[in-house]
Amino acid sequence: SNGPAVKIPEGFTTVDTLAIAHLPARGQWYFSEKRQVFWNSSDLKMYVFDHFSGKHQELYEARAYELKIAVGSCFHEKAT
Repeated sequence: SNGPAVKIPEGFTTVDTLAIAHLPARGQWYFSEKRQVFWNSSDLKMYVFDHFSGKHQELYEARAYELKIAVGSCFHEKAT
């Protein structure tokens, strides 16, 4: 058994020739022409090609965090 089916992200198509794209030979690779991003089915991560290192680097998606700032002050009438 191959395990559970993996849902391919929208807009990604199979990369047939790993050698052309310089991809590591692990899992099945997919590519999004629109986003210019690779996706690997074995680790479910996105990758971009780093031309400086000549390797694929993991793409870390931006995350938004809710941040609340409470500003207040305390005054004492007898403070000097």
